[in-house]
Amino acid sequence: MNKSLIKQIKELHSSISKDSKNSLKKALKLGGILQEQKKEIGFGNFTHWVEKTLPFSERTAQRYLAVNRNKERIEESGVTTLYEAYELLKSKLPYQQNSTKKDSTVYTPKKVSEYLYKLISPHISPETVLDPGIGKGSLSMLWRENGASIIGSDIESHGKKYSDLFLLGKFEEIEKWEWEKPDLIICNPPFNAYGEGKLYPEIFLRKMIELFGEKQKIVLVVPMGFRLNQRVTSERWNWLSNSKCKITSIISLPIDCFKAKFHTEILIFNIPKLKPHYFLYEEIK
Repeated sequence: MNKSLIKQIKELHSSISKDSKNSLKKALKLGGILQEQKKEIGFGNFTHWVEKTLPFSERTAQRYLAVNRNKERIEESGVTTLYEAYELLKSKLPYQQNSTKKDSTVYTPKKVSEYLYKLISPHISPETVLDPGIGKGSLSMLWRENGASIIGSDIESHGKKYSDLFLLGKFEEIEKWEWEKPDLIICNPPFNAYGEGKLYPEIFLRKMIELFGEKQKIVLVVPMGFRLNQRVTSERWNWLSNSKCKITSIISLPIDCFKAKFHTEILIFNIPKLKPHYFLYEEIK
């Protein structure tokens, strides 16, 4: 990246706090520049580049990126200042999680992982399983113990010991898949991060389909709001209903399934031999 562009980034950041009238406009511009830089330096390198090169934190960079990603929503809302834009995006997040530190991570209970393995394994025998947001490997551990090769992805490095191949960084930032194509993706993603305009399960699912196509077999833990309570005009509603990546089964979960009490369910895509609907109650006790 040339020195003049770095200088421009620094000057924009410095002027934002001094010029409240134009702070939103400048943040949008800065977010656009950072987005282009993310694409240029490649997957997993952005955080290091920000920390080494810029006078602000990676969290601040993510806030600028979020403003740029949500510029249409911000414009439609009529807000005029950067503070108002941040508050608008923040108010849209019912399941908030810090984007750079997984201090509110909710791991998959062992009984849920066991239930999923017993349910799915009779119908498919994947050689390679991808677990984005692998965490402590609880969701994919049984697949690994029974011979599958695990590709794990996470923003924290401790997921390496639960993977045969580990990708450090944000799964949604992968531009090109350069590794073995997974036979199955099984994923319990974070539900949201500060400033994101979409639920993280949607971001992850869109990235899965972008990388591997609409026929990819996927098991995805989601909040109930991912599928329900959508408006007719909802972008997610229209995308899901028109996608060829079909929900073939739904597993309903009790509210106290996880330590954090969220209304959650598990969506299964493109595994047609299963029943359309399951209830997981006694199995998790």
